[in-house]
Amino acid sequence: MPQTGDLLSEENNDRINKLALEAAAHLEKSEWAEALEKIRSALAIFPEPAEGWQMSFLLMSAGFSAALALGQHDAAHDFVRRAAECAETDEFAVSLMRGQLMYERGDEGKAAAEFLHVLLNQGPAAFANEEPRYYEFACKMLRPPAGCASWDDFSPMEKKPWWRFW
Repeated sequence: MPQTGDLLSEENNDRINKLALEAAAHLEKSEWAEALEKIRSALAIFPEPAEGWQMSFLLMSAGFSAALALGQHDAAHDFVRRAAECAETDEFAVSLMRGQLMYERGDEGKAAAEFLHVLLNQGPAAFANEEPRYYEFACKMLRPPAGCASWDDFSPMEKKPWWRFW
């Protein structure tokens, strides 16, 4: 992993930012293959391991989306694996990606388990920017917690430190 004080050269930083913006433009137009090409090019600029750099998680998340849209499940799995190793990992974003991948592969049990982890910790809002079918699947497969008529009524509670449970 990069050490404190390690910086990308200004030239490499500019190249990565340019490729990331181009990838984002392709993603917005659903040009998945073009976006994936730009993302892979940007990731190749990072010194190894790419997972140690702050922006790499965003690129890997975008790469996952593009690969999944193209039906490239092995590539999507690789992006999820690499995203989980990133220095700036968001564990619930990774769980959401894993759930989406399992759903697309037809493994409903594993997809439901990943979506449950996300719902219990982040609530339905975690699905707000995702395709509705994932949240609809989660709602169909997973019973909401006691006291909630549906997952839409659920809000994750702030976690208390272990010494405040009594």
